[in-house]
Amino acid sequence: MRTILALLTAMFCTSVLADTTVIEDGCVKYIETGKVYNVRVNIVDGKDLWPKYSWANVLTKYAIVFWEKDEATVIDISVFGLLMETGVNGKDLQGREWKVAKRPWC
Repeated sequence: MRTILALLTAMFCTSVLADTTVIEDGCVKYIETGKVYNVRVNIVDGKDLWPKYSWANVLTKYAIVFWEKDEATVIDISVFGLLMETGVNGKDLQGREWKVAKRPWC
C-alpha cells in the first residue's frame, strides 16, 4: 500500500493530471461504520492512471483521498463519478464500501 501511495503522491505533486477534478468541500462516508469524513477529494480518470497502475480501469473514475503523509484511499466510483454532486457509492482497492460526495450529501 505504501508503494501505491508513494507513486500516487509523486504523480500529484509533480504533475497535474489532464482530467483531475479537485473537490475541496468533499466528504466520504465509510459504509460499514457510517462515519463521515470531510476531506478534499481528487477525482481521476482511470485512463490517466493506466498503465502505471495495473489495477486501474481506463473506463472508470477514481476518488483519491490523501489522509496523512503515509495514507491514502483510492475508491473506484465507476463511470458514475460524474454524479459527484449528490454522491456515488464505490469500493476501495481492499473492497470496502464508501460513499463519495460534496458536503452535505454524505
